[in-house]
Amino acid sequence: MSGQTDIAYNNYDIIFRNMTAQFKEKVLDFYGIQTAPIVRVEAVDLPTIAVNDRRMDFLFLLADDTYLHLEFQTTFDEKDLDRFLQYDVSAYERYKKPIKTVVIYGSNVEKVLEQKSYGSVQYNIQAALMRNYDGDAIIQDLWTKIENEEELTDLDELHLIFLPLMQSSVNRSERAIETVELAKRIKDEEKQVRLLATIIAVSDKFIDKEYVEKLMEVLSMARVIRMAEERARISESQQAIKNT
Repeated sequence: MSGQTDIAYNNYDIIFRNMTAQFKEKVLDFYGIQTAPIVRVEAVDLPTIAVNDRRMDFLFLLADDTYLHLEFQTTFDEKDLDRFLQYDVSAYERYKKPIKTVVIYGSNVEKVLEQKSYGSVQYNIQAALMRNYDGDAIIQDLWTKIENEEELTDLDELHLIFLPLMQSSVNRSERAIETVELAKRIKDEEKQVRLLATIIAVSDKFIDKEYVEKLMEVLSMARVIRMAEERARISESQQAIKNT
C-alpha cells in the first residue's frame, strides 16, 4: 500500500487475525468479484519483492485452494500493473498455486487497464470501480441499522469496510474517520474489533496516522482484555474440574 503508516505491520497479529475472522467464509461477489469463499488472510511479506519498499496489499487463501490478491488504489497508473505482476510471481514462487488479482479502485477512478502484454507474457487483473456505489446513501442506511441495534448482514459489513472508497460528498479521509466512528458504535465487541481492524487496514492509505495510532491502542487494549477474560475462563474451568 503506497504511503501507508507502519501501523498495520507493527500490529500485524491484531490486524490480520481480525481480518481473517472478518472475511472467513465470505465471498466478494457483491462487488463483481467472483471467487470461492475466503479461508484466511495470508502474510504479504514476500522477501523477493523490492519495489520502492512497497508490498502487496492483501493475499487471501480461498476454499478452492487458490489465492486472491487484492489491491486498493485511489488512482490509476499503468505502471502499477508491473508492480502487481511482480507480486504475483513472487507469491506463486512461494505457494505454487493459481492467483487471481483484483484491484479495487476508489471513486475518483473512471477508466482502468485490466490487461497488459509483456510479449510472451499476458497479465490480466480484474478491476472493481467503487465510484458505482453511493457511499452517502449506504452510510445513512448503516447508521440507522447500527443506532437501532439491528443485526448487520454480510453485505452490510462489507459495505462498511469499503465505505471510504465509495462515491461520497466528503473526502476519503473524512469518510474513513466517519466509518471508524460508526463501527465503534456496534455493541457486539468482537464484531466491532473485527470491523475496526479491517477498516483500518483498508483505509491505511489515506487515514491520518495519529488517528490510526489511537485506534490501534484501542484494539490492543481490547485484545488484552479478551485474553485476560479467556485466561480467567480457563482457570475457572480447571478449578471446577479439580473440585469434582
